Amino acid sequence: MSDALETLRDNIRSLVLGGTKDVPRVSAKSLTAIKFHREYVGKNAPVIITDALEHWGALGLWDDENTKGDIGEQNIKNYQKRNLAYLSAKLKGQKISVDFTPDGRGDSVDEQGKYFVIPHKEEMEFASFAKLMTNPNHKQVAYCQHQNSNFTTEFKTISDDIKPLDFAQEAFGMSPDAVNIWIGDERSVSSLHRDPYENIYCVVKGTKKFTLLPPTDGPYLQEQPFPCKRYKMTEANQIGRDNVDVAWSLEDVMQSNESKRVQMVPWIPVDPDDPERISKNAKCLLGSRPEKLSPVRCEVRKGEVLYLPALWFHQVGQIGLTIAVNFWYDMQFGTRWALLQYLEERERKGKPND
Repeated sequence: MSDALETLRDNIRSLVLGGTKDVPRVSAKSLTAIKFHREYVGKNAPVIITDALEHWGALGLWDDENTKGDIGEQNIKNYQKRNLAYLSAKLKGQKISVDFTPDGRGDSVDEQGKYFVIPHKEEMEFASFAKLMTNPNHKQVAYCQHQNSNFTTEFKTISDDIKPLDFAQEAFGMSPDAVNIWIGDERSVSSLHRDPYENIYCVVKGTKKFTLLPPTDGPYLQEQPFPCKRYKMTEANQIGRDNVDVAWSLEDVMQSNESKRVQMVPWIPVDPDDPERISKNAKCLLGSRPEKLSPVRCEVRKGEVLYLPALWFHQVGQIGLTIAVNFWYDMQFGTRWALLQYLEERERKGKPND
């Protein structure tokens, strides 16, 4: 089985990525819906698309470095300091969901490999969040990453600044199931995971760093259930104040309000970018084979779009203050899904008796 997996890995790299370790870049000006579907969606192959966001008002408006003249000379100093002035003005009084962690790693397995830990969550006005991002308190790492289509619920007042991409909408044959906005900096990392969605990931400001693994790497990753805990911040009522001695603790996340059982969350303990982050002696790493992985790394810059195919594993970080919007389209469950499930189940249980 091991030799067959390695052959599969090599074939995927050859057929999907052309034998390279680079994600190809193509211009949206040369991309039709049919070409996008035939060359990338049909092959389940990632691609970075340039020139796709030129019609977005967000590309200029949300990146304050490009719009200083629009707010008057008297406000330039304040504008430069905050760096999110346009969004703060448009979202005045709007509360948003913000995640907080001590180290930027929410929704991740802890360093001892014992728990899956979710962030402390707060609702706060966008202007307060903007202040945290431009004057960071290093004891409190804030990240706007609440999903479930947070852009269409909490950011409705700036909805006209973006538009779905026609080639993607036509290729998938549907409207997006969710539209999410992500605002964070280099301190925040989204740990390795996969989504059952076709993902159109658009960077409006800054740079996103992706580490991608094809779905066929699943048997090497040792996904397993972990008891779920939540970060708890003792001074949450004084978020953003540098003189506050923030203390962090972990609390159990129960299956329900009535239940006395801790919720179990299936997650991946392997970190392809920092293999020693979790103790090598952790039981959760037994059976994982990080040396067999075939990671592909790329940077998606302002104005670029990453097509991240459904079920590709990905770990994500930022370079500096970064804003992105992504569109999730429902994947089509079929033979590919069934074969991947069989592959991972067979590897977990070993070869069955014939």
